[in-house]
Amino acid sequence: MFEHLKQTLLQIHQSGEPFHPAILVFASGSISEVDCIPMPRDPVPEVGQRFGVTFIKDLETALHINPSIHDGAIVFQRNQQDEEYYLSAWSMRIVSRHTPSSSMPNLGSAHNSTLSLSMAMAIDACCILSTTKAVFYVEGRATTLVAN
Repeated sequence: MFEHLKQTLLQIHQSGEPFHPAILVFASGSISEVDCIPMPRDPVPEVGQRFGVTFIKDLETALHINPSIHDGAIVFQRNQQDEEYYLSAWSMRIVSRHTPSSSMPNLGSAHNSTLSLSMAMAIDACCILSTTKAVFYVEGRATTLVAN
């Protein structure tokens, strides 16, 4: 179901960017404020870009406009499951209170918050991209993405 998304995320990760770890959230429909809320940013970089391998360029442009946007989740949304994802928000704070059935110890707040958010109703998937790995989250489960 998420193979194309995973392959795109892996291509982004293999490019060597982003410079900061990035939490990416993919949703169909609206995300509840019970799970994710915006952090105030000024100036606010442009949104509306289609998700794809050009995300790195969009991120670099946004960081030039406001370096603080790397702090928080970057949200991509679509109205229906057969549509593409479009960038809808920079720098969202994850406040989800869903409790995964299991979690590895000592992985930090980004991992645990993303794991929790991946269980929310409108969330299709999440991903943390870092310099060392790309971790994909769906329904409270995390897997490290690897090239086929």
